[in-house]
Amino acid sequence: MLSKESLKKIKLFLTDVDGVMTDGGIYYFDNGSRARRYHMHDGRFGALERETGIVSGFCTGESDKNIANRAEKLGLRNYNIFGAQDKLTAAELLLKKNNWQFENLAYVGDDLNDLPLLRKAGVAFSVNNAMPEVKAAADYVTIKNGGEGAIREIVDKIISELKY
Repeated sequence: MLSKESLKKIKLFLTDVDGVMTDGGIYYFDNGSRARRYHMHDGRFGALERETGIVSGFCTGESDKNIANRAEKLGLRNYNIFGAQDKLTAAELLLKKNNWQFENLAYVGDDLNDLPLLRKAGVAFSVNNAMPEVKAAADYVTIKNGGEGAIREIVDKIISELKY
């Protein structure tokens, strides 16, 4: 259950990419390159930091250039985790580097490889079309599906809860 008390402890907001920032689809081109479709509404990370002081980043097992390009476009430069085989360990290192604890982390996931981190995060979010086990582990499940504005929904929820 999502509580205002747990949200007040958040300093870092991390989100998975494929299936959360995107609809999970990947386009493969004849030259071997790959592309993803992102929803413009999900680019609201700047408001989260401006209005609450919470910094943001991606936490993904992928290391494609197009993900790094999207992070750069969104102003996410200092807290990204790319190519993480073990997201829990990678996030723990990032938290320690900044003298934060897991209670200071909000994480958004959609698939089974996100479960260990979701279970340790201070606040766990899931998109509506996530795996059932992921939704069960979440404090909040979005109304929207991944890649359809779900991150915007979460960011707006956090801002709203912390402002009032």
